[in-house]
Amino acid sequence: LLKSTRWISGVDGSALASRVVGAAVAEGAVLSQGEVGIWLSHLTAWQDVSEAGLPYALIVEDDVVLSEDARAVACRAIVELGATAWDVLALDVGIPGHLKVGLEQ
Repeated sequence: LLKSTRWISGVDGSALASRVVGAAVAEGAVLSQGEVGIWLSHLTAWQDVSEAGLPYALIVEDDVVLSEDARAVACRAIVELGATAWDVLALDVGIPGHLKVGLEQ
């Protein structure tokens, strides 16, 4: 699945000053400091992908456990998206409002 890997240090949300948290999220957003840290970590990863000129990347948490069919699920999702313009394919578990694509048994 992976041809090369790169470790990017995460942002510790609990160490962020409240002004940084406030500047990072839209007014009225309800995010914990930890969630802001995760968001900033992902933003850093995407910035690295963009700066490296990579055509695609898989960004995961350090404790991720990928299923045996993770590659097949990602490929099927891309096929199902077809000609739809997209930038991010989120492979998550049951987030309300997210497109659910999976392999039916």
